[in-house]
Amino acid sequence: MSRRCWMTGLAVLALLAGPLTGCAEQPPIIEPDPVGVLPPVIQPEQLTRIEDSLGAEIEASEASLDPAKLESRFGGAALAMRTAEFAIKSAYEDFKINELGTIFKGLNQQPAVVAQSKTWPRSVVVSATSDQQDDQQGPGQQFLYQLTQSDARSDYKLVAYGRLLANPPKTADPLTGSPVVELDQPGEMNMSPLAALSAYANAKEDPFGEEAPNFTTAMVGEGANDTDPARAAWTATKAAFSENLEKVNGSMSSSSGPVEGSVMALGTANNGAIVFGQVLSVIDVAITLEEGGKYELGDLYLGLGVSEATKAIHLEYLQTIVLYIPPAGLGELVQPLATSQVPVRAEVE
Repeated sequence: MSRRCWMTGLAVLALLAGPLTGCAEQPPIIEPDPVGVLPPVIQPEQLTRIEDSLGAEIEASEASLDPAKLESRFGGAALAMRTAEFAIKSAYEDFKINELGTIFKGLNQQPAVVAQSKTWPRSVVVSATSDQQDDQQGPGQQFLYQLTQSDARSDYKLVAYGRLLANPPKTADPLTGSPVVELDQPGEMNMSPLAALSAYANAKEDPFGEEAPNFTTAMVGEGANDTDPARAAWTATKAAFSENLEKVNGSMSSSSGPVEGSVMALGTANNGAIVFGQVLSVIDVAITLEEGGKYELGDLYLGLGVSEATKAIHLEYLQTIVLYIPPAGLGELVQPLATSQVPVRAEVE
């Protein structure tokens, strides 16, 4: 072997052996990428287009009271409640529906609460002010709406609506988005969204019960006026049937409970949550009449296909309730923000 080739071989061996020596540097530690904040599910210009399209379809459906025109842009509780409202209005002219189409025109001037998410379903909460002045809604009445997209190929649908009772808390800028809150975990709040909805349903059924003091609408004393319109209406409905029980040798039972799968919660700026959910309230009445006797239910239930009963009455009311759960440690109560309620089912024997 020539000297040149021998020297070259030593050089190669030296290079190969180099990393095996004790003087070699340790390889750098690769840090994981930081976890990024989830993006908002929608941009303002997209939301404007959705609002315009949805508002036009809502108005068209109200003009005809045709339930078939609801299915393309209504879903969930909003579809069930709106279908019932249309049916009742068609049969009972004096019934006042919530004129959502008129109110929806004001959406572009109102802030939105936009969820942060990369998955579906995904939701946006919007509010609007009515120009109507009537006995039911009053001047400048505000509504909250939940718009939800079930999957990437679906349109956003109106799935819940409620008449505003109190000013909503501050939330993140729509360009940033608000975090989706775990439904069964209280996190930094007084209670979890699921627990809050369950407690509200119990307080609705028993406004003087142990759950009622959790809410800003808690009643003090038996003669107190109920400041929760849905709860007050439910109490009045039960009382109306109860007053007639003696005349018909009847008995009555009632219940209110959260609708499974109805809850959606978004975080507020102070680590609280805005919670949308539904409550189903039920009345069952058993009556005993002389042969040929009939119990008149009244015009409200004509659109649901019933007017009188001889043995039994079964009624279901569906309610949207929007709650604000404050962060723990502030001593604040859960606040009902918005609500809407309508009878959706009636059966008689």
